[in-house]
Amino acid sequence: MGISNKDQFNDIYKALPNCIGTQAEGIDGGGTYNIPIKASDGSDRDVFNLYLFDSGTDAKGGGYEAFDKKIISWYRAKRDELKEKNGKYVPSIVFQHIPLPEYYNILKRVKKNERRAVQAYRTHKHEFYRLGNTCRVGGMFEEPPSIPDINNGEFDAISECGDVMAVYVGHDHKNSFIGTYKNVDLGFTQSSGFNVYGNRTKRGVRCFILDEKEPNSYKTYTRTYEDLVGKKVSKPIYDYLSSKAPATVDAAIPMIIKTLGIMAAIIILIVLLAKYL
Repeated sequence: MGISNKDQFNDIYKALPNCIGTQAEGIDGGGTYNIPIKASDGSDRDVFNLYLFDSGTDAKGGGYEAFDKKIISWYRAKRDELKEKNGKYVPSIVFQHIPLPEYYNILKRVKKNERRAVQAYRTHKHEFYRLGNTCRVGGMFEEPPSIPDINNGEFDAISECGDVMAVYVGHDHKNSFIGTYKNVDLGFTQSSGFNVYGNRTKRGVRCFILDEKEPNSYKTYTRTYEDLVGKKVSKPIYDYLSSKAPATVDAAIPMIIKTLGIMAAIIILIVLLAKYL
């Protein structure tokens, strides 16, 4: 029998050695907590803080759930608690799975026929985008940020006091880029495993460097399968086909329509040939 809810995952993780995550009080499920990083001088002073938010799952009727307002309230309380303890806001980074609606603010809207334009998702589905001016050179943008239909104000909360330096998400497996909106970095990290669709040997992980001498900045870089191993994979056909699979239902619809159109044309051609030959 499979695992049916997040509490079960949380129980499994907590049973493992060195698990340091403690579920936020008053928040249902698992996966919402913070990890303060202490100063190297042995004091109880927090020099950095990591937030991990449970960004929800599929919504009824399609798309994804709006971000839980309870988590927003918990974050604000935790942010202020850290400030009271340390005498100032603690520089923080947020990690969650599903991207925020504001990710579209770091993209540039373009015409449909522009090279490498990506059709957007659901509430933006009639729009096309490329990486915007604030995005760092070398980013991969291969599919639309699959955001919730409803914006519950998560970004407004995390950007209001300047403590959150960045937000990093996954969810859309082929994306790996960073842009900046209202002094907050919004970043993607591509998928790492070969058991799910991805950008072939560009699958990888993201590394972070924090320096307590420069607490209000950080460095990040990715390491891909191609960087570490090479371009040879054990299942090249599956890897190729999975890289071409549509990432969303919206993306699949035009592919299905095109395929059906080709099939209909072939059938009509066969009927005409049978009739006149």
